[in-house]
Amino acid sequence: MYCKKTGDVFGWPEPLPNRFENIIGGFDKLSNSELKGFGFYPFIDPVYDPETHELSGLIFDPVTETVTREVKEIVYDIEALRAKLLYNFDVFSKNFIVEIRDMFAAEILLNQLPAGVISLLEILKQRKTEVIAEINGFGDTNNIERLINYQFETEEVQQFRAALASLKE
Repeated sequence: MYCKKTGDVFGWPEPLPNRFENIIGGFDKLSNSELKGFGFYPFIDPVYDPETHELSGLIFDPVTETVTREVKEIVYDIEALRAKLLYNFDVFSKNFIVEIRDMFAAEILLNQLPAGVISLLEILKQRKTEVIAEINGFGDTNNIERLINYQFETEEVQQFRAALASLKE
């Protein structure tokens, strides 16, 4: 992959063309020093850990005469992460309640909601309080990894849905 320099700006990496300007074929076989004369510079993929770093714009290394992507350390906003987790759990809770409403619409209208559904809603309410406490407990930078990796347990979601389905049977 090579980046074409136009003025002071490098284009995104692309394979070399076979033909370019007055070269009808074999342009992609030219040496790096020959390609440099046409404004093409080799692109080097940076080595980085996507868990802790993110890629930014293109940068030119004048020593090696190559182009790469700038690697920046990810700076996490703890409050934004916490807010996202709380929002995601809130969405799950609301969607679950909508599922209950849809499954038991007639029973709700007749004010005859099965006791098991009411118990399930109480469990969900209690679990919501626990999840909020867990997420808010990740308040400092020492817990940033736990906050990043926190997920409401898939197994728990499946248990809620299975319990709900069993109540409708």
